[in-house]
Amino acid sequence: DGAYEIQLFLYDLLGNSVFLQSPDLAASGQPSSITVISDEDDEAPVLTGLTLSQSVVDVTNGPQTITVTIDATDNLAGFGSGSTGSGSFFISGIGSRGSLPIVSGTATAPTFAFDITVADTVAPGEYDLRLSLIDNVFNDVFLRADDLDSLGFVSSLVVTNDDFMS
Repeated sequence: DGAYEIQLFLYDLLGNSVFLQSPDLAASGQPSSITVISDEDDEAPVLTGLTLSQSVVDVTNGPQTITVTIDATDNLAGFGSGSTGSGSFFISGIGSRGSLPIVSGTATAPTFAFDITVADTVAPGEYDLRLSLIDNVFNDVFLRADDLDSLGFVSSLVVTNDDFMS
């Protein structure tokens, strides 16, 4: 919100030009400022859903691909433009994804979905998830495994690998 002064730079095809500042415009009876009234977006996005197609992955016989689906909301600015939203997803020690692809929903309530491949060289164990969401005006939220767990979302991926040599 606020009032902003108008400045004009005018020129013609012959190269003649004039620069008019706000006082020049006011002196000639022209509008010299513009007032913008808007709702300010100062709220971080909210995670409303997080699922993995598999919470336990067995890579004994080769790499396995899991699908990650993320649902979120944002009060005003929304996410990304076109088919990509802002944020990132990490599975510690396995893989990550930036520029979350929007597959359905709206700019303020998108569903992101993408695949991550778990290599057959990954050691057996439990791997923590981390997620960041960033809206169009850079409000953000970063959620670690303990945050995801306390919100009731999946917070880790379990990998089994009978052929792993430690």
